[in-house]
Amino acid sequence: MESVAIIKQLRKLKKAECHIRFRQKSCPQGKHLVWSDFFDDKDACNKSVKYNMNLLICLSHEQRKEVYALFYYQVYYVFYKESGMSILNLYDQNYLVNWGFYRMHQNKILRSNLEGWLRTYILIMVVTKRPLLK
Repeated sequence: MESVAIIKQLRKLKKAECHIRFRQKSCPQGKHLVWSDFFDDKDACNKSVKYNMNLLICLSHEQRKEVYALFYYQVYYVFYKESGMSILNLYDQNYLVNWGFYRMHQNKILRSNLEGWLRTYILIMVVTKRPLLK
């Protein structure tokens, strides 16, 4: 993929973060973006971001999709954190015990692969373009 197409995709991701977190098309001034930690579309060799342009150009299409999924996961995590929502408030623990995401130990519910399940769930929501909350 050429760099111009990657830059367009990165700018779409930035707009998507603004829409998800702030419900606006443009980002408010003074707000830190997850996008700024992940990407930089101006400096190809920027070492302060996780994925600079040189690295993104070298990645395959599937690898870039994984990077974008990680980005969306982080955006939704920050959104829930800023909204004061706890991940624990979004589900019924009894169902998760039955599904194997939690396990019972001496009448206490212990977390077992919940983070992995949440990453998969968010990835599915990103790919199908359905919102996590209606």
